[in-house]
Amino acid sequence: MFTASTGLEAMRVLEQDSDRLDGALLDLSMPKMDGGELISHVRRCYADRRVVVMTGHGPGFARDRLADSPSTPVLLKPFSIDELRSCLGSVMDIGYSDDPRAREALELAASEDTSESVRQEARRAMAE
Repeated sequence: MFTASTGLEAMRVLEQDSDRLDGALLDLSMPKMDGGELISHVRRCYADRRVVVMTGHGPGFARDRLADSPSTPVLLKPFSIDELRSCLGSVMDIGYSDDPRAREALELAASEDTSESVRQEARRAMAE
């Protein structure tokens, strides 16, 4: 699992480690390159990678930004850890009971710049 704080940084990560990445969880609002531009880049250059988008701006904003990728799953912030778990599980075709990638995603949700409620739910889910 890799993290990036800007769209350009995320693009560099994709280019450097594309063979080790199955997919991406992206925010639509990122500095230096927004999520819409990054998703277009991923769809052009890494068509086999799965993408999930998150946004705090509402479904209309997401729909407008994803006009060329209407099937991209969108998580509206704030979302629960169960919603994250369900969405990533279905998109990535993984189960969350014993998959190490799932644990890693939960740990990231518990530690990164997420809302306090999401961090608390991630910590609770990891304890289960």
